[in-house]
Amino acid sequence: MNNAKNIWGRVIAGSAIVLAGLSFGCSSDGSGQPEVTLDSAQPAQEAGETSTLSFSMSKWMDAAGTDRVAVTGTFKNVVVSMDDRSRTNMHEQDFAHFSAQLTIDLNSIDTGMDVRNTNVKETYFEVVDFPSAVATLSDLEPTDVANVYKAKLELNAHGVTKQMDDTLVSLERVIHGWRVRTVNPITITSTDFGFGVAALLSRCLHKGLDPSAQVQADIFVKE
Repeated sequence: MNNAKNIWGRVIAGSAIVLAGLSFGCSSDGSGQPEVTLDSAQPAQEAGETSTLSFSMSKWMDAAGTDRVAVTGTFKNVVVSMDDRSRTNMHEQDFAHFSAQLTIDLNSIDTGMDVRNTNVKETYFEVVDFPSAVATLSDLEPTDVANVYKAKLELNAHGVTKQMDDTLVSLERVIHGWRVRTVNPITITSTDFGFGVAALLSRCLHKGLDPSAQVQADIFVKE
């Protein structure tokens, strides 16, 4: 394909790898009881061709934050794209000049409960004004560990663009492309992007939220 931005794959979503606090909406009865831990892997057309973007964050059941309930989830619609030059560079393993974008549909958040998904979308992400987020991964530099690279990661969400420091990813050649995985969880802090924490707490009557979410990515990039 010669399109400047070829669609290479879909990730069940980040952040981008990316996105803080995604998981803290109300439970159906407002009790804040733990409900779900989701398996975010989407069935692939062929073995090994799955992608996941998962996150975890805790809501506080007391003011001190000593009683917390972790909620996890994914995004269902994340599109991985790159231009023709990056595709060629990746094929030639010129990762220093590689760049890929993950476009995350924030309306596709799935925490395992519809009412919580709605609350997070409407109050925290404010999807009417900010329906998507974009993470850009680029400029991979080798480290002392085999197949592990230090990467530039830029996240644009909620009208704010921020560079994420010290992002490490691993690369693995597979039959029909590459697997790109985060080595350590990426920390996304709500206040950095101005997400609607206060509005979400007001609607759900939780005592508080962790300041940051932990995000892990395991992405299949098809050649």
